[in-house]
Amino acid sequence: MKTCAGRCYSCRRRCFCPSCHWKRALLFAEHVDEEVLGDLSVRQYVVTIPKMLRLCFKYDRKLLGLLSQCFYASVKELFQDAAGDRRSFPGMIACLQS
Repeated sequence: MKTCAGRCYSCRRRCFCPSCHWKRALLFAEHVDEEVLGDLSVRQYVVTIPKMLRLCFKYDRKLLGLLSQCFYASVKELFQDAAGDRRSFPGMIACLQS
């Protein structure tokens, strides 16, 4: 296993060195743009957690997954109401930052 010591920016580990993480992020973004989304319209939503609730999420990380599921359910319901079709549903790529 390679480490950053002595070979900085070549560790090939996610989120360990900025260079390797940046390459993986760019490759993932390119894949999503070209092979997943294509010519579809895209919207970006940013969800923030109020400061009063952040301690709950800090000590129980499973809550972040539940938060993502709740957010998707809300967006799905909103889009279905707007489309007037309960069989339609939006796709979502969720990325958590903490």
